Amino acid sequence: KDKSGKSGKSGRIPLAAFPRESPQRHGDRLRWALATLGLKPGGFVEYWVEVTDNDTVTGPKKGTSQKYRLYLLSSEQIHAKAIVMQEQLLKRMVHLLGDHLEVEPRTMARERVPDEAERFEGKSREVAQALDLVAADMLKDPLGDLQVYQQILKIRGDLAQIAVGYSHRALESAARSSQDPPTARRDA
Repeated sequence: KDKSGKSGKSGRIPLAAFPRESPQRHGDRLRWALATLGLKPGGFVEYWVEVTDNDTVTGPKKGTSQKYRLYLLSSEQIHAKAIVMQEQLLKRMVHLLGDHLEVEPRTMARERVPDEAERFEGKSREVAQALDLVAADMLKDPLGDLQVYQQILKIRGDLAQIAVGYSHRALESAARSSQDPPTARRDA
């Protein structure tokens, strides 16, 4: 069917039939040449699996899986999906930046350091994973912008460096250095 819901090619197309002498087993795979279906961008194909057992006592019985739809996205749909992911990522990065600006290890109580470090590392990891997903999706986007993609990769690298600066050890060291009294050198 196309994106308006009108049927293009319709009907059942058997993908494979396996002789009783060499039946498919659970876990076997089938390569499906989707290009032969003539799908247009925005269209979809509905598919399911039907199997017939070889019951020789009461006769063969057929089992059918649930139906699935595979959509062929248009360039515009792929691009719109990538833009939505980028917008969501931007919001997460703004929240992480806010956390980054609020954490001041020199004024932080020592007992809070491990919790703050763990919280910041966790959020940094989540944003880094989101950056990876967005970058991967941008490679699939035929309307994507190479400069935006390169900037996302740069931000990913910068985030990794910033996160190291907010590790438990780094925060604890900064908190310790601000709370230790300065040592004066005495000359005898």
